[in-house]
Amino acid sequence: MILVDTIRKLLASGCSLENAIHQGIDICINQHVLEESLKTHRAEVTKIMTLDYTFEKQIEYEKRDSYQDGVEQGMESTIHILKDYLPTPEAIWERIHQDPNYTNVTLEEVKQYY
Repeated sequence: MILVDTIRKLLASGCSLENAIHQGIDICINQHVLEESLKTHRAEVTKIMTLDYTFEKQIEYEKRDSYQDGVEQGMESTIHILKDYLPTPEAIWERIHQDPNYTNVTLEEVKQYY
């Protein structure tokens, strides 16, 4: 985990993935962490780490997209429910803006689902 933690810290500091992996490997070698394995299998470790982080990012993007889809579906359902109780899109928009989760919803979006 030392290698992974080091790479994550380097990424958080703004390093590119490629540089973070290379620097992380160098740091571990200099600290004698997996030194022989990293020296012997550096190319394989680099390839695996690159694939792993690429896969993690893909999952992160998919989660973000799925979350956004859920938010949109929830907003659409909320508007359809409120439509029975409030007479206009403007009234619904005003009511929705009372909920901190929906403060960024525009009147145009409300009209779209109305």
